[in-house]
Amino acid sequence: MPIASQNRQLNKIQFSLPSSPPLTQWNDIDESTFCNATTLQGQDCTHQLCACVHVVSVATGQLVEMVFVNEGMGELTGVHPVHLHGYSFRVVAMGLINSNATVYDVEAMDNAGEITRRTKFAPLKDTVIVPPSGYTIVRFKADNPGVWMLHCHFEFHVVEGMALLLKVGQPEEWARAPEGFPKCGHWNIQ
Repeated sequence: MPIASQNRQLNKIQFSLPSSPPLTQWNDIDESTFCNATTLQGQDCTHQLCACVHVVSVATGQLVEMVFVNEGMGELTGVHPVHLHGYSFRVVAMGLINSNATVYDVEAMDNAGEITRRTKFAPLKDTVIVPPSGYTIVRFKADNPGVWMLHCHFEFHVVEGMALLLKVGQPEEWARAPEGFPKCGHWNIQ
């Protein structure tokens, strides 16, 4: 699952916050607000704004590998510390490219066997740097069902849309909110 960061977005999609908290009120969110690289296929998100509740779904128990490619140049804010809620992951590869890196460059390097993954004793993290004109590859087992935010840890990058929701499993697999847990839009204020 390659994920490119450019113009402070993930896969050229600007993240918009959902109308309700996704973990406790998933069914209250209008599905037409969800999108990802597959649902936007055929749209030109390079030259027009593609904004939505960016959701990437994986099955519970699936081994997930994410390839983060930072297509930005070496500006001061060009480094992206990417953080994933709900998980720790193994950092299996990281590298720089001596040019303006693209997802296609990293895919070509990987297909040519030029990227070596460290699968034994790889560092365990929940936040990792994606260097400018470089890549970082992480792996984890999706064994914590729920909806988890993945985002750049620079707050202004998140505000600009550099985030997505990782939906692991189906709502019936997720932990239930306690009885009487308040819902957005249904506050009983006396």
